[in-house]
Amino acid sequence: MTYDYAPADPRTPERARRLAAVCEAHGVPLPAAAMRFPLHRPAVAGVVVGMRSADEVRRNAEAYDTTIPAELWADLRSEGLLDTRAPVPAPPADVP
Repeated sequence: MTYDYAPADPRTPERARRLAAVCEAHGVPLPAAAMRFPLHRPAVAGVVVGMRSADEVRRNAEAYDTTIPAELWADLRSEGLLDTRAPVPAPPADVP
């Protein structure tokens, strides 16, 4: 397995499985969370997603439109999978 064009650290696949499990617990596909996460940084204006087919375009468009609950980001933080300094959307005002 490779990551960033080099052989992946042996811990990378396990981290990906943990990320996917937390996302799944919230009913969110991992690719949907991955596409939306960088957009919470003020300096990020867009995300470029590679696609090779019309089917991939459709799947990515559907994934992008997925509602991401604020609790997902909180759970990723509590599992140590998301840096506490990373900007994420605030929970709705009516959530205690």
